[in-house]
Amino acid sequence: MGDGGPHGGTSSRQGGPDRRGRELAPSTDTAEIFALVERERVSVIASVVPLISAWLSSPEPDRFDLSSLKVVQNGGARLAPELRQRLMTRFRCQP
Repeated sequence: MGDGGPHGGTSSRQGGPDRRGRELAPSTDTAEIFALVERERVSVIASVVPLISAWLSSPEPDRFDLSSLKVVQNGGARLAPELRQRLMTRFRCQP
């Protein structure tokens, strides 16, 4: 697969850093994602609304140090104002 140019794109790899130093989550499992955030000091996550909603409903993120997380980007659908507020409060980051 191509790299999608300088602003992102796709990768045929799962897990581990890509050649630009970005971490690619090996799955959508909440514990795996937030363990990766803690271990690699991830500051930006690109996600979709259903995953963000699941994270906000799960106790799993509370097990991890997420202090490096500054931005959670969402795509595919608008993030409802209530979810936006919960995201900012719980993870202390910008949507």
